[in-house]
Amino acid sequence: MAKWKFYRDILKRRGRKLTLGKADDFLSRIGSLFDNDGTTHAADYSYVGMNRTVQVRSPQPGTGLTYIKQGSEPNSPGGDQYTGWDQFSRVVDQRWIVTSTAAALERIQYGFDQANNRLYRANTVAEGLSAA
Repeated sequence: MAKWKFYRDILKRRGRKLTLGKADDFLSRIGSLFDNDGTTHAADYSYVGMNRTVQVRSPQPGTGLTYIKQGSEPNSPGGDQYTGWDQFSRVVDQRWIVTSTAAALERIQYGFDQANNRLYRANTVAEGLSAA
């Protein structure tokens, strides 16, 4: 219970209080986030494994963060649908999408060398924001 009190305390902002919804699992993870007005649904969280957020959906602006392949894209090299991470659990493809169409608002791809140093950061939507 103390864990949830801590989360509630850090989510108070500018006089607004946010309410957390628990995920339906035994790990006490956050499943959703609501504004205390009772009507504003801020976000839903989906997980894979013990502590990895795989998708965040925000109904109000209709956007989401995802590490899951979209449409007819191929599976990851490991054969699963989670194309946002490589075999070493590093983020390699981070997408902010419009949830109704899966159109990319922001898509950042990262490359790494064998020593785990980042080689590049490519913004495939706004290429002028990419960095080596």
